[in-house]
Amino acid sequence: MVDRIPQFHPILHAAQIISDKLREDLAGFGGTSTQGRVLDVIDRLEDPVPARVGEALSLTASAMSQMVQRLRKAGLIEPSTRTQGRAYSEQLVLSANGKDFLHKTRQTWDQIERDLIEIVGEDALANMFHTSYDIVQGLGAHPPFPRDIHMAKKRNDVS
Repeated sequence: MVDRIPQFHPILHAAQIISDKLREDLAGFGGTSTQGRVLDVIDRLEDPVPARVGEALSLTASAMSQMVQRLRKAGLIEPSTRTQGRAYSEQLVLSANGKDFLHKTRQTWDQIERDLIEIVGEDALANMFHTSYDIVQGLGAHPPFPRDIHMAKKRNDVS
């Protein structure tokens, strides 16, 4: 007898394929797709300190600390200006390279979104966004953007 396949299995498969495509598309731009996601959160948050960024991405303090080190080493965020206090509460600022990489990341995301719209349609993709958003929140994460901003841009404004 064949075991039932969990309904989330195709979601994991699709996420892996999208992740692989992002990695491939961003390979020549000086960062990873994960770093692009972190830079996006830093850019969106009003007070982007590691604690809040880590919370938005469901990262432990240790994982976020390692990510901050990697982002600094890659030149994607500004060097630390902290002279005292806790590193976990230090404001994170994108460097010029970080802003450029984030711009390229968002262009890549826009292209993948256009590709997905061609595959499943805009309404289905919007439903997937809202469902995924609810899952992320339901599992305890706090996305750094409101649920209602999805696809706020007109399709012809996406570059």
